[in-house]
Amino acid sequence: MRARLVCATGPARIRRRRPPKPTHTPRAGTRACLKRGPMKRRSLAAAIGIVIVTLACVCGLYVHFIQEKVHDESADHLKEIYSQVNNTFSMLVSDNWNHLSTWNTMLGDSAAHSPDGSVSGDDAEQAREFIDGEQAKWGFTDFYFINSQGAYATPDGERGTLNLGQQLDRLNGGSSIVADTVPTSGTGLTVFATPVAPASFDGFEYSAIAISYNNHDMEAALDVNAFDGQSSCFVITPAGNLLFSATDQYSQSSNLLDWLGQIASFGADDGIDSLRSDVDAGQSGTTQFSTATNQYYLTYTPVGFQDWVMVGVVPSNVVNASMSEVQLLTIATVSVVLFALAALVVVILVQHGRRVLDQQVREVKYREQLFSALSGSTDNIFIMFSPDGGSVDYVSPNTKRILGIPAADIAKDVRNIDRSLEPGSISLLETNMHSLPSNDHRDGDSTRRHQETGELRWYHETLFRAKVGDTEKLVYVLFDRTKETESRERLQQALAIAKQSNQSKSTFLAKMSHDIRTPINAIMGMTQIARDNAGDWDKTDECLATIQTSSQHLLSLINDVLDMSKIESGAIELQEECCDLDTLMRDVDAIMRPQTAAKGQLLTLDAVNVQHRSFAADQLRVRQILLNLLSNAVKYTPDGGMVALHVEEHEQTSPHFVRLSFIVRDNGMGMPPEFIDHVFAPFERAEGRQMQGIQGTGLGMTITKALVDAMGGTIDVESKEGHGTTFTVKLKFKLGEGEGARPCPCKAAENDPGKEKRAGKDAERGRTRGDAGEKRPSYTEVFKGRRYLVAEDNQINRIILAEMLTERGATLEQAQNGKEAVALFAESEPQRFDAVLMDAMMPVMDGYEATRAIRKLPRPDAQTTPIVALTANAYADDVKKALDSGMNAHVGKPFKIADLAKALDELQRDDDR
Repeated sequence: MRARLVCATGPARIRRRRPPKPTHTPRAGTRACLKRGPMKRRSLAAAIGIVIVTLACVCGLYVHFIQEKVHDESADHLKEIYSQVNNTFSMLVSDNWNHLSTWNTMLGDSAAHSPDGSVSGDDAEQAREFIDGEQAKWGFTDFYFINSQGAYATPDGERGTLNLGQQLDRLNGGSSIVADTVPTSGTGLTVFATPVAPASFDGFEYSAIAISYNNHDMEAALDVNAFDGQSSCFVITPAGNLLFSATDQYSQSSNLLDWLGQIASFGADDGIDSLRSDVDAGQSGTTQFSTATNQYYLTYTPVGFQDWVMVGVVPSNVVNASMSEVQLLTIATVSVVLFALAALVVVILVQHGRRVLDQQVREVKYREQLFSALSGSTDNIFIMFSPDGGSVDYVSPNTKRILGIPAADIAKDVRNIDRSLEPGSISLLETNMHSLPSNDHRDGDSTRRHQETGELRWYHETLFRAKVGDTEKLVYVLFDRTKETESRERLQQALAIAKQSNQSKSTFLAKMSHDIRTPINAIMGMTQIARDNAGDWDKTDECLATIQTSSQHLLSLINDVLDMSKIESGAIELQEECCDLDTLMRDVDAIMRPQTAAKGQLLTLDAVNVQHRSFAADQLRVRQILLNLLSNAVKYTPDGGMVALHVEEHEQTSPHFVRLSFIVRDNGMGMPPEFIDHVFAPFERAEGRQMQGIQGTGLGMTITKALVDAMGGTIDVESKEGHGTTFTVKLKFKLGEGEGARPCPCKAAENDPGKEKRAGKDAERGRTRGDAGEKRPSYTEVFKGRRYLVAEDNQINRIILAEMLTERGATLEQAQNGKEAVALFAESEPQRFDAVLMDAMMPVMDGYEATRAIRKLPRPDAQTTPIVALTANAYADDVKKALDSGMNAHVGKPFKIADLAKALDELQRDDDR
């Protein structure tokens, strides 16, 4: 009968993690006062627990030892019994082979007397009588003569076929076999067959003889009389197939090992796979298994024929019956002795613990008094109370001094301490007083204010739950961290200021170095071109015009830098004076009209609906704001565009002030949305192809915003890329005192903007005339016949390079950014350029990236063509950055032709070599 396999596994063991101990606790004396009693009791309990655990371990080890002994004895007993059964079965098999050998000899002798070598007639009758006698003597079922096809004939003349399966091949191959078969008669038999010399019996040709037993007769030989008939015995093949079984219990399963695999559970080291391996290898052994209802011993040993294996199965309780009584009696005796010893030890420990506990009680009282005295002189607060908040057991006496809250108020309700809590701070009492688990803790930080003096202080809070005696208590500690917090904040502020200062200096120096060197390079270059073309007045005037433009740009840059310096240092001062709006508008128009006319732009200025046209203001700074906004509008509006300034007055909220809006609008390029947020940041400029060639310091909007802020006004910007920009400045100005008061005349002639232009122009012309006669070397031999690729985004610088180098016999190909330079180099034939003159800061792709791209091109001259950095980035780290990117030399702007000639001469000499 098949049984279902039941997996009997125990429940998983879950280790409960103990909560961490508090990291911030009261002083050692306080904790000793609170926990000394419970700690002592825990120590005593731990000692008793150790004794009990030790005794339990000893008992467990002894029980395990007894069980091992019982198992070994039972296994040996089982092996001995089934060894006897195996011997009996093996003897039965051996006797059958001996009988067949004897009968084969008898039949051979009879055939030898026959002329034709067959057994027939009287010889056959005599053989039948002999076989009948042997059958009666030994109890086999029948005797067979078998041919090579498996057909048989009995001595009585019955004929049929035995289904021997693959065993027939072994028999024909000369091996003796034992097989289960069902003859024609239909009764299941076990056949013992052995090959013989071919012969004939009553005309039936045969090559083997055999005898058969009824299967029940064979299985009777496996019957075990021991164990009160509760044992089972089987004979199986190495694969587990059942050959014989002494019980009908497993008749529904044809494979014993498969059946065990389904219903049995073995130990960790003795699984079904291990049993299969031993049986297949022909080994002997004993193991145990369990089913859903019982535990069993299983023993197995080879039979000694055809790899058969005998298997015995007996319930464990039957095998161990005699040993279990001894085991239980021994365990009971040892347990009584051990637990008597344990009780004695426990009594001794309890008596000792009481004496120690009395001593500790006295120490606790003393330390409580000492702790109260010490805590009163510190800035830390200690409170102990019940988790329900109903009773407060201890409040340090310093709460009145530290927080302005009397200790008596806190003793009434511990939450009264949170009267000192600042808004935004969270007390540990709010969230953890009722929910904190035992032996756990919480930490936090809070800001509190003294209730009498208003002094602000910072605290680190710790709330932990512990047992004091048999009662759960909460201990709340406030550690004063005011000095540390103030010191840390001062350090952080100082560090932030230092970082900001360093960053501002670095940004300022980096930007200004580039922006100042660019116009200086234009001035020096054009000066050199003018000297080289002395006598050519058209060329000289063209150079001088460029010099004047660059000088004016440099002057405006310096002015912007000075303004920024004043703004950042807080040194800017507003000089209020009588200001006339009409005069202000005329001054602005006079300055901006020529600029818009040069680009064919329509300039509109109006202040039609302004009633209060005279007011007190710093006219110079107001004009500077308007000029900065209008100059930007002109620069970023294409030729033929529109630029407008509109002034409007808002409704008065006070009779002493006028509120004006200055609206500057254009229909130019506009700004991308992501740039609008940075428009007032220093040195910020929108990127894009449309921006190329537009000069600017990047400080105008920053200065404008700072001036508006200094005047207490606001500035707003609206812009849409491709549709123009609108700046709106709102300012409030003071009116003259009295209803009929008139402001004094404004000094419109001061700070004539053309004055500086004319002075600068005259000075530069004087310098030009003074230096014109100085003889300069031409360096023609360096440049003559050479071809250079120039990457420069500034048009003036490209003109300077073109004039300087072409007049000395060189040929130039120009690119306005790094990407164009890479494309020109890649599309040219190899060795076309003698060198590349590369600017560093360019739109689209800078010089460093362009250099790296050229060096990576798959062409022979990509690595050898000299690349010279010709840039206003002239610091030491800029030189290193250029060389690291793959450039061969660095010439800083503004540059002299001698410096460039020297660098190129050295590189070209190396290349020629």
